Amino acid sequence: MKTIQELANDYLNQFEIAIRIESKNKFWRRKGKDNIEDDLYTLIYDAHNEMGPDDYTYNFIVESLDMISDSSDDELEDLYLEADIYNYELFNWLASHSHRISYCDDAQEEYRQENGIIGIISAGQQFEKNEVLASVRNSLEVILEKINAEDSE
Repeated sequence: MKTIQELANDYLNQFEIAIRIESKNKFWRRKGKDNIEDDLYTLIYDAHNEMGPDDYTYNFIVESLDMISDSSDDELEDLYLEADIYNYELFNWLASHSHRISYCDDAQEEYRQENGIIGIISAGQQFEKNEVLASVRNSLEVILEKINAEDSE
């Protein structure tokens, strides 16, 4: 029987770093654009939360897969992704998609964030990262149930 950590590692190995020609920015993408398996496609789609393809979300998916693959069973429920520490990274994240403003609003409401704009943006990014982490973990659990059910037949 496959574990959630093994499945996360299998999916993690299907991503690679690439560089955008015009901006020289690094980003994560799937290796080989053809023949993506349905389960991985669904995991990626669900993690994007209707935002469409997005470099930050891909990064958060890879961070989540990496964290899950390196965790013990006891640690899985307590996993938590931290926000970026540099202001310019936070500003770039916020400016990358108008939907991210709602993450800041949600974080401010949820965490009663009162540390100024940087604190609000940081909490918003952390809110999104952990939403992606929860989505990835949930998708992996659903996929794992399906795989293990097929293996036991």
